[in-house]
Amino acid sequence: MAGPVPRGTTMPAELPRFETQGPTWSERATVGELGAVINPGGGEAGNRFAHGVGLFAADTALWHARRRGLKPGGRVIDFGCGTGRFVRYFGGKGYSVLGVDLTPEMLTEARRHGLPPGCDLQPTDGVHVPAPDASADLVWVCGVLKYGLYVNPAEEFVRQPDPAYPAMAREFARVLKPGGLVVNVEMYVNVPPDEFVPDFERAGFRTADVRVIHRWTGRPERRLQSRWVPSRLAAAAGRWCAASRYRFDDPRRPGLGMRDYLFVWHKGAL
Repeated sequence: MAGPVPRGTTMPAELPRFETQGPTWSERATVGELGAVINPGGGEAGNRFAHGVGLFAADTALWHARRRGLKPGGRVIDFGCGTGRFVRYFGGKGYSVLGVDLTPEMLTEARRHGLPPGCDLQPTDGVHVPAPDASADLVWVCGVLKYGLYVNPAEEFVRQPDPAYPAMAREFARVLKPGGLVVNVEMYVNVPPDEFVPDFERAGFRTADVRVIHRWTGRPERRLQSRWVPSRLAAAAGRWCAASRYRFDDPRRPGLGMRDYLFVWHKGAL
């Protein structure tokens, strides 16, 4: 069993492996709850729209988990929690949430925004989860795992020579109870979804669902983020568009620019 990573610990050897291009995660941490984890240079409406896509994915994660017996009070791990937006989402619905992140400044911001009762934050080295074996019902991941698989995933999507991604999958299998779920949102990628599946299946998971939930250059997305749509409605528009993509879009349709995928992996037989 992996032991907990001490509070306040930085991991200089691992940080470059997962670092974003442009502003570092440390620099991004203070640009706002959504800007830090979505687009630090983007407008409010665009970030709210993308957050709405994420909220639809989180709703879907709970739907899958509840079908498999998750009840309020169950344990959720938010891997790569950033500024804590989904710690607050799951915690606000009565779940016990452990948010972990590589960047101390992100955890500071998450604490500043506030935590629901029963929720906690801990640092990670980018792979290991400071939690006991078979202790979690759901691992939630949003916009994180591609950094463990690709070099410069914002542009190149070249597989790393020593990817951390398989170790992440094995670590999630360790911390999940039998029958637990990983729900993963891969944001802003231009590779087929099958790139993300084999390492999880080799770690003992079964793929329960693969969907597109957002196409960044899609016509509905562009229209729903036009200047005619009030920014206060952007999150609701993102939820609606994600629901439509989830239902009707083919995740293996080639091309068509950057997109967000939703993966659901089940520990054990379906």
